[in-house]
Parts: sequence; C-alpha cells; structure tokens
Amino acid sequence: MKIKMKNIILIWFSISLLYSCNESTTTIYDAQRLTISQVRMHSGYLWFDFEYQRYQPDQKYVDSIKILFNEEYHRVYFFVKPSCACDLSQEYFPYLVKVLHKAGISDSCMIVYSMSSPKSPFAESIYLNVNSIPTIYLTKLLQPIALITDSISNELKHNPNNIVKIERIMYESLK
Repeated sequence: MKIKMKNIILIWFSISLLYSCNESTTTIYDAQRLTISQVRMHSGYLWFDFEYQRYQPDQKYVDSIKILFNEEYHRVYFFVKPSCACDLSQEYFPYLVKVLHKAGISDSCMIVYSMSSPKSPFAESIYLNVNSIPTIYLTKLLQPIALITDSISNELKHNPNNIVKIERIMYESLK
C-alpha cells in the first residue's frame, strides 16, 4: 500500500510539473526604463552629472543636430549599466545627453534602459539588439538608423589617439 501511495504521489507530481511547463508565461522586463531625471537621482549613476558637466561639445555640430533632429521621428536609446567607476565608453552616455540638451532636444526623445546585462529583456528588443553595455541607438520611426556606440568603437580602433567627438558622430548619423 505504501508503494502504491508513493507511485500515485510521484505520478501526480510529474503531471503537475509537465503541466506547469506548458503554461505560457508573460515576459518580465528586468531592464528598468528611466528618465534623465531619474538617472541623475539613481545611486548607480552618481558619475553621470560629473561627466555631463565636464563635457564641452562643439557648438557647430550642436547647431547642425538642432536642425536635423526631428522630435516627431527621432529617438535616442541608451542601454546602460549602473556602475561605480565610469569607463571610457560609459562616458559617452552623459556626453550625448548634454549634446542633445544643448541642441534643445526634449528628454522625451531620450529613452534610457538601466540593465544588469545585455541579455536583460526590454520592450523594444524586437527591433533593437543589445550585445554589450553601453549601447546607444539612434532611431527614426522606430527603425534603427545608427548604432552610435559602434561608430565610436570603430573610430577609436582606427585612431586610438584621437578624441572622439560624440556630437560629430551624432551629426553624421542624422545626415
């Protein structure tokens, strides 16, 4: 009788397990969407304001971005990770935010996702692919038109001693 009861419990447990595996689940987005104001108050981005304040963009590119950037169509997506130490590539996030602010671009055109890893799911992953953090995209009508971080990396590979001006890359991407 004990063996039959154990077998019944085992069969019931197995069926329950199989049934639970077949249920559909809703995707949980563990990438946290933040506004620029929230980034500035977030403890993981304490370095943001320091980098933002120290960067001095080239005004001729800022003026051109102001003309070319259409707030109805364009968006800039930032996929970033909170950190205590700001590495060189992470600096481009506050630099570009400052460039966009200087060009009069609204914060509503800047979408920031704070992520623990590039594999963290987020709502726009159907059309934006994040392989590393930070990643910065320029989109037009929800279609990616430039991967800003790749442009920065390519420029640094070809000219390692050259200072990359994020506003020039943004301008080139908008042309």
